Amino acid sequence: PAAKKGGENTGTFIPTEGMNIISENIWMKNQRKINEDSLCFCHVLYNGIPIILAAICDGVGGLPGGQNASSIVISNLKKAFFDFSHHQSVSFHRIKNILSRCIYSSHSQIVEGATTLCLVLIYKNHVFTMSCGDTRIYMGRKALNQISIDHCDSKGRLTQAIGDTSFSSIYKRCFTLKKGYSILLCSDGFYRRITPKIIGSDSFFRCSNEEMLKDLLEKLHYEAVNKGENDNSSAIIIKRLS
Repeated sequence: PAAKKGGENTGTFIPTEGMNIISENIWMKNQRKINEDSLCFCHVLYNGIPIILAAICDGVGGLPGGQNASSIVISNLKKAFFDFSHHQSVSFHRIKNILSRCIYSSHSQIVEGATTLCLVLIYKNHVFTMSCGDTRIYMGRKALNQISIDHCDSKGRLTQAIGDTSFSSIYKRCFTLKKGYSILLCSDGFYRRITPKIIGSDSFFRCSNEEMLKDLLEKLHYEAVNKGENDNSSAIIIKRLS
């Protein structure tokens, strides 16, 4: 096949066509008995073009339903992402459609619980995002800005989640990944108490390797915990160095 399976690990330095990308993640259990978050970071090399998928799902709807729902969506996304390697012709548009169909198919498979989603697909320097619920995506160079939307009412209650009867559509956007830019995917347990620290700081801009990214994610997590956060915390950071 034209594509070679890369892997599912972060803490990875990925040389691309004219780009160098680093990434890290955290998946932290807090005071809740079960971590209902699921995440993935996958990459393949297709005809010399690295393609990256990153996603976080935060299960809702009680135990064990939320955990099952988030796991179903992430598992299906990973399978769909790696399965495209069997196709002779793969384009950015085709992969976007494959992943979109996968989410709607996953919705019909969930029989208990529901889940939020934030997803980033990187193809060359093209970025495609999808989100549903209140997991978020931030992007920027020095300061990060939220590029997803929260499907919540004025009281912060979810108005949409995959697997729930409220699910109707996914919020989608396209961007260009420029030099020095970072993309942060995170659950509400990560950002809820520290949003100003995320959007008003150049901390990610100053990170130049995977260890610095990991240390910063862990620092932000424990800062949220110290401010009273008791939810589980998941985050993936992707940065283009050059």
